[in-house]
Amino acid sequence: MLREMFTDHPKMQLTQDSKGNIRMVETGVQSDLLDVRIVQVSFSSGSHILNNGNEALWQVMDTPDVKNYLTSNNIGPVMSDFHLIIGPSSPNAPKISGDLYYVTFSEALDYVLKTYPGFWAYETCESKDGGRTVYLDFFPTVPYSVSKFP
Repeated sequence: MLREMFTDHPKMQLTQDSKGNIRMVETGVQSDLLDVRIVQVSFSSGSHILNNGNEALWQVMDTPDVKNYLTSNNIGPVMSDFHLIIGPSSPNAPKISGDLYYVTFSEALDYVLKTYPGFWAYETCESKDGGRTVYLDFFPTVPYSVSKFP
């Protein structure tokens, strides 16, 4: 269906890996951040329980490896400038937990999809100061029973 939707957009490349993950990538987009190796991502954040895909994305962004890469490569916004919108969640929502070791940024985001099916989007733009700005968002496919609120 995606191939059909983007027939008139030759820059959009679609692939499917051996795990079934579908990737849609526009040719020319800098994807170096997606290949950054992260020593550890912890989805167990003390007493705070993560029950939202965007909160899990925040945990990945908040790792020292990712923050160092963003800073050293003039990629913004810096973490303190991130205004990540955490969508509503339900007490019934699935909880992500556990730690990942020695994974790439994109592998960590794929792990999030195992708990919160959907897709993640990555956009990069040149900034006025010669650096880049990266935008990330997670778009869950949430069952009605989980997203229903009083």
